[in-house]
Amino acid sequence: MTPSPAVPDRVLEFEAPEVHALVWLPLAVRYKLDVIGCRLRLAQWQAIAPAARAALLACAAGEPFRRLLLDLVPDATLQAGRDTALIGSYECYLAGRLARPRAAAPALHSGPPNAPFM
Repeated sequence: MTPSPAVPDRVLEFEAPEVHALVWLPLAVRYKLDVIGCRLRLAQWQAIAPAARAALLACAAGEPFRRLLLDLVPDATLQAGRDTALIGSYECYLAGRLARPRAAAPALHSGPPNAPFM
């Protein structure tokens, strides 16, 4: 599969401050990991030097990313036989990650609307 040319090489503006500081994995890196069929634990990500994390973010998806990742994290878990064609474009991947349903907020009280709290 040829990676989508629209894969960002930076943190997206709506991501958390911890992502901007590269403490947590950016969505772009998660996509690149999925493209190569790799699982990376947060502890493994945080064990990588900050400059190397930035290099992974800037690296092109696919084989260049896989080579760099395995140089930095030799114990990264590659999933053999993974069908990366199922991942699709980065836009579809991102839409799927952002479209996850959120849990409903609990009701503050069980009475009818405008009823006084007891």
